[in-house]
Amino acid sequence: MLPIVTRPKLYLHIGHGKVASSTIQAALQANIDAIRSQGFLVADDQLRFPVSGPVLANSVPYFTKMRRLGDEGLSDFGDRMGALEAHRASGRYHSAIISAENLTAPGLESIGPLRLHGFDLQVLYYVRRPDDWLLSAWKQWGFKQGLGIAQFFEESISNGHPPFLKVADRWHSASGSIRVRPLHPDALEDGDIVRDVFHAIGCEPEATDLPRINPSFDLSLLEVMAQSPFLFDDPNDNRLFNYLQQVLPEEFPQERLALGR
Repeated sequence: MLPIVTRPKLYLHIGHGKVASSTIQAALQANIDAIRSQGFLVADDQLRFPVSGPVLANSVPYFTKMRRLGDEGLSDFGDRMGALEAHRASGRYHSAIISAENLTAPGLESIGPLRLHGFDLQVLYYVRRPDDWLLSAWKQWGFKQGLGIAQFFEESISNGHPPFLKVADRWHSASGSIRVRPLHPDALEDGDIVRDVFHAIGCEPEATDLPRINPSFDLSLLEVMAQSPFLFDDPNDNRLFNYLQQVLPEEFPQERLALGR
């Protein structure tokens, strides 16, 4: 009787941006020792899978470069998956995790059938209510480009953002399966995104109480800042926010999350 060959599991968290991806990556980093002790490896920013030391658990830079290099990038991706299989063959690790929100970009779903046929691929995709996503995206990026909230909403909706259904359909067609999870306390394990991710991959975290990622400020203040986009070098420039968090008193109304408040 031939032995049963079990393919190594590869958990692919594909994003989406503004759907707790930074929080998920921070949780993977904070729990890296516990993750490894349970037989998992986590990809870093260059899609390496270090077996010791800290890990920057955000592979966005690698996939940005891979996409730019075309066929050469796909070949390099295959080489890195081969290195991961060598880790698994050592017997110390049975699963791996990659997290990169730019995997939602059109075309990157092709890495599944092209390079991951040797793995038991598990695609994990979090989505949120479109109106919540639009508000969060404007507070993170839109106002820094000089866009008022109404203009940002109109342009995003016109461009089909957020494209949750399209992304899910592409990855389902490419991989054969995808686990779509709504970012809502009623749907998450214990109402918590970190616990939900670790439950999905079958791993027990040690650190779950993490500082909030990408905090934002009151809508009225952001509308004022939208009139002065020169305050920011680019949509990811948070230096002004970091300064305000240091100098403003605690009673300052830092954030009102809902529209109409």
